[in-house]
Amino acid sequence: MTKKIIFSLFMFVALTNSSFSNTSRGTWDVLYTYKASQMGAYGCFYWDEKVYVAGFDPIIPGNEMGKIWRFTINGNTLEPDGFVVVPGLTGYYNFEGFTTDGTYIYGVNETNYIYKIDPATWTIVEQIFVSVGIPAGIAYDNSTGGFWLSPHAGFMARHVTATGELGQVLTDGGAYVGIMGIAYDDVTEGGPYLVTANGSSSSFNMATLGRWTIATGAYEEFIHDLSTLPGGVPNNNIMGNISTYMKDGKLILLGTSQQAELVFAVELASGSGVEVKPPASVSNLTITPDSQCELFALLEWTNPTLTADGEPLTELTDINIYQNDALIHTISNPVIGAEMDYIVTVTEPGMYSFSVTAVNSGGESDIEQVSSWIGEDLPKAPQNIWLQQLIPDENNTMDALLTWEPPTEGIHNGCFTGTGLHYDVFRLPEDVLVSENQTELSFTETLTQEGEYWYRVLAKNNTGIGEADISNKVFFTLPNSIVSYDADVHFNIYPNPVNNFLKIVRSSHNKAKMEIYNSLGKMIQSFELHETEMEINVSTLPSGIYLIRLIDEINTTLRFVKE
Repeated sequence: MTKKIIFSLFMFVALTNSSFSNTSRGTWDVLYTYKASQMGAYGCFYWDEKVYVAGFDPIIPGNEMGKIWRFTINGNTLEPDGFVVVPGLTGYYNFEGFTTDGTYIYGVNETNYIYKIDPATWTIVEQIFVSVGIPAGIAYDNSTGGFWLSPHAGFMARHVTATGELGQVLTDGGAYVGIMGIAYDDVTEGGPYLVTANGSSSSFNMATLGRWTIATGAYEEFIHDLSTLPGGVPNNNIMGNISTYMKDGKLILLGTSQQAELVFAVELASGSGVEVKPPASVSNLTITPDSQCELFALLEWTNPTLTADGEPLTELTDINIYQNDALIHTISNPVIGAEMDYIVTVTEPGMYSFSVTAVNSGGESDIEQVSSWIGEDLPKAPQNIWLQQLIPDENNTMDALLTWEPPTEGIHNGCFTGTGLHYDVFRLPEDVLVSENQTELSFTETLTQEGEYWYRVLAKNNTGIGEADISNKVFFTLPNSIVSYDADVHFNIYPNPVNNFLKIVRSSHNKAKMEIYNSLGKMIQSFELHETEMEINVSTLPSGIYLIRLIDEINTTLRFVKE
């Protein structure tokens, strides 16, 4: 078998080809080509609307271990879009073969490992050991969740599980003695198939594809000739690796040609004549905001296994993720029935809704939606707000003391650390702002007018304005004064000040209720009043100022002093 032809990686030169169109596609139609001059293009895959290609030899100037070039599809060609570097790759060659399960990228490079790559960080998250040959080709098997591996030397492919356990072997390549790459096809009728990019020697054309029928192991030596690709070298193309991806209901074969220095994509299957029904919705959709109130959350769900009509699902091309009804991300080539996740990020704290849909060539599923507060939540109201009149000092002032405890939860049951809390204080009944943006958990002020007061305390934090709550009500009186709400004496008390017995006299014979409050506004006694006169024993009360309230059709309050 001819070994790979080595090119040096100095520059990319785009090939513009106007001899074909993007409309009216059919099987084997060329979708795009790109002249990757001096690159040594070999391994390739499609991810998140981009094409990725690795130059296999890290010794060539400009190449390095783990380096993968990225391209944007622009009509019938590609445009360079930078590169990524995956650290930690070992061996002699750079990545030679790639595949994906819709969540991770998997690469091989003629070692005994499958490298599992997280495309969110482009890091290797697992090395799966395989005790078979030195695989240069890899294809993900959608039906088993495992992989097919192929070496360059010897015409065979072997199935391994997701943990590297050996399984089915496919052999008998006919006239061909080597495989340059493999790709999985479960869309073409009669499949699933394992498509091969064939290789033998430079004496005859190697730009051909064959395939195994996985269920029977039967091999077809020739299913298509790629020697006439635009920009190719007729009858003398040495194939590179291949992979497949779904797009707009079509299975696309992505590949490289070494001799022609070419990256290409052709339509492998479209399911023509077969009715494809849209998938059912995803299931088990949840959202978990960051526990430290950072501006991201984890979406998790399970891909459907059925169509919307309840039949077994055979095609799943994309998973769409929406934020507040706007599409923010598409996951290509997802696995049917797989458990998936995606991290969503936002720019500021708030309540967000996210929807996930499943897509195939038959249409898009119904949405599944979750909502959650992301970031630091707004504070709930302060707790245990308490108002009291302070004992007069030598200045005989009428002083109010308001205290409270900080909130411990957010309004939306979101992440809440309690940092950055501050408060606005309002005096009622006028609802006058008397303190703004204070961080202390108490407030004092001197009142000048006797009467009933209470306060409202509003909690805020760095996210915004939270909730408020009100205190108890207290009737404030000036020292050494006796006042009534009503200028007409509806009822009276004496003696005042009092030591033992307080006499109550009222003008009405109607049934009423009497309540006594201490200087903290706490009710300490309550009783019914049936007569126009009554005596109550106050000898056990501590010395101080008290309010006595008559609750009837008028409602009157008086103050008395217990000596």
